[in-house]
Amino acid sequence: MNDSKIEKYWSLLNNTIDFFKTGYKQNHGDCPIPEGVIKQNFTPSGEIKELARQELLEEFEEGISVCTLCSVSGERKFLVDSGSPYAKIFIVGDRPRGEDFEGNRVLAGSRGEFLRKWIESIGQSFEKNCFLTYLLKCHIEADASLSSERIASCIPYLHYQLEIVQPKVILCLGDEVGKALLSYRGDDSICYKDHQFQGIPVFVFNSPEQVMADPSLKRPVWENLKKIRTYLE
Repeated sequence: MNDSKIEKYWSLLNNTIDFFKTGYKQNHGDCPIPEGVIKQNFTPSGEIKELARQELLEEFEEGISVCTLCSVSGERKFLVDSGSPYAKIFIVGDRPRGEDFEGNRVLAGSRGEFLRKWIESIGQSFEKNCFLTYLLKCHIEADASLSSERIASCIPYLHYQLEIVQPKVILCLGDEVGKALLSYRGDDSICYKDHQFQGIPVFVFNSPEQVMADPSLKRPVWENLKKIRTYLE
């Protein structure tokens, strides 16, 4: 049994509960991990079981659906994320659109189908090997901006999701999304450059909408998809 992995995930479980109950991390001291919890939630090698990850994500979504951290929380729609809790590829878009609610899934419509082609072109299943979410967790009809206030409110949620899913690569759709995740403050583009977040390779692409509008962007997308394929082999 890998004790360091068990302790990490046990801490994550407690921190998630604390976050939604009080908004703050509590001091649990050296509280021992119950043997029943280990058997129920962890594999012999110390990995968190898929069912436990799914339950964590469901609890997470239940908590975030009533979030009041930013000024627009009272007038927003919340969309449940899509994909596998054991995804290899963690995909982050900028914000929900109206068509997502019509299709009841993240990245619905033509941009989602375009993204599916990217993933399937490198031999990966869009349903089984991807987790899809947004930087901003809510949809506001009157406000489509990625304001600093909204990003600051939502970015901790994204960090929690990454801890739960533990993907092999992160794919950010758009410069602003990548800069928010990486806390990058420069004005230059960070697309198609080498990045990491907590040891996980990060790929920043132009958004599907931008690539559909500008065919010249297909070349850098394909070159970087091949890099992703290499990481997943």
